[in-house]
Amino acid sequence: MDKKQMDQFLIKAVKKFEPGVNEKMLEKVSKQSEYAELQIDGISFLAVRDKLILLGKVLEENEKKKLYTGCINAGVGNSNPCILVVYVNDNQVFIDAFAREGLINQHTAKKALKKLKESLLK
Repeated sequence: MDKKQMDQFLIKAVKKFEPGVNEKMLEKVSKQSEYAELQIDGISFLAVRDKLILLGKVLEENEKKKLYTGCINAGVGNSNPCILVVYVNDNQVFIDAFAREGLINQHTAKKALKKLKESLLK
């Protein structure tokens, strides 16, 4: 799964779960998202779900596609929500994250992605 494919899942998730989103904001999703590919031996689909639940919320689960949509708060004071899409395939985990930023960029997506990566690698 490459970033372009993950961005498409992320755009759908942002449309569905981010209130007040408009087309101009959706154009920014691909450019402002944070993406990571992890190689984790023995990782399971359910283990990823458990980590998401510990850090935030699972918004949607698709067992057939092995895809989760979640929300993790990050940024200054962990007060900014970040939408994440996580795809699990054998020993690979693909994560794409996006958060709306205000006037001051809090790097919310980068921080949320880092939280999930660290949790999965423990």
